[in-house]
Amino acid sequence: MVIGRIVLVVLIVIGSVGVLYLLRGPLSWIFLALFLSVALSGPVTWLSKYLPRGIAIAVTYLVTFLAPLALLLAILPGIVNGVDHLLEGAPGMAADAQRFVQ
Repeated sequence: MVIGRIVLVVLIVIGSVGVLYLLRGPLSWIFLALFLSVALSGPVTWLSKYLPRGIAIAVTYLVTFLAPLALLLAILPGIVNGVDHLLEGAPGMAADAQRFVQ
């Protein structure tokens, strides 16, 4: 009787883990949506004092998704210049490294 119960519990646990593994993609999206909705409820509530709620939601999500793009556009020229200088100086650095090794 006890062995049967243990086997049944082990099979249920294995089945549950298998189902969670199969649903990991949709569950990830659900948790991401839940996180975003909770995180953005404050700005939406604040903006809805001054704008209709639908427009407040649209503005909040637009700012949320455009902020990383603006940050990337602000950082990208520096990254490109740094890589350009690295590529221009690479032959000289390689020659210096060869001289140092010899």
